[in-house]
Amino acid sequence: MEKKTSPKQKNIKIVIGLSALTFIFLLAILAPFIRPYNPMEINLSRLLEAPSLKHPFGLDENGIDIFSQILYGARVSLLVSFVVVFINLLLGLILGSVSAWFGSFTDQVLMRLVDMVSAFPRFLLALALLAMMGSSVFNLILALCLSGWAGFARLVRAEVLHLKTEEYVLSALSSGASAIRVLIRHIWPNLLGLLLVQAAFSLVAVVIAEAGLSFLGLGVPPEIPSWGRLLSSGRQVLAEAPHVSLFPGLALFSLVLSFQLCGDGLRDFFDPAST
Repeated sequence: MEKKTSPKQKNIKIVIGLSALTFIFLLAILAPFIRPYNPMEINLSRLLEAPSLKHPFGLDENGIDIFSQILYGARVSLLVSFVVVFINLLLGLILGSVSAWFGSFTDQVLMRLVDMVSAFPRFLLALALLAMMGSSVFNLILALCLSGWAGFARLVRAEVLHLKTEEYVLSALSSGASAIRVLIRHIWPNLLGLLLVQAAFSLVAVVIAEAGLSFLGLGVPPEIPSWGRLLSSGRQVLAEAPHVSLFPGLALFSLVLSFQLCGDGLRDFFDPAST
């Protein structure tokens, strides 16, 4: 007989993911109070110092404490990822619903726009936009939003096309309910689980994209600590001081793994057949 997965086993991924994510959140929020040193204070007399009791993650090529930079880098990664995914989800929800509900010419126009955005790899499109706009947190968020909403829109459209033919939706329409009321009260609540799963996996993609763009020098400005920038500077001294890349890489891995576990756990919770 096939062994069934207990609810406790299904939820363990969410518990582990949320626990790790909460810990990272607390470190990011409390960064100004728990940082041992100024994350931008240069000390040219102690370049590339190895990890020690005073500097648990060591110093970088400018003599700056890496642990303090990682704490502030977490703030950047979390801010960018959640803002981008929230905007992408909202845009995808509205445009996908409009496309599926009204159909015809509206559907054709919006879906061709989705096809145009989807035709470009997300990272390369964001890279091109940032190369034109310049490096800043606002431009980074804007570039990742412009390149990432299409997936949500396509997903929402497919689900709304299915749900709009359900009996409870047709009943609401026949009773005189407006399209907006039907969408908000009857259709969108049924998309909650699907959108939460998609959002969790999108957070993974955005975190990696933000780090990759900062690695290439097109993410956040140099004066703002970033995990991607730390990884970029560390690759130049990898043989001499591997700690410069090691600890930012572990921080990035931990955040990505947390989001991935949350996404897997939510998918198992909302779709038991997938386990």
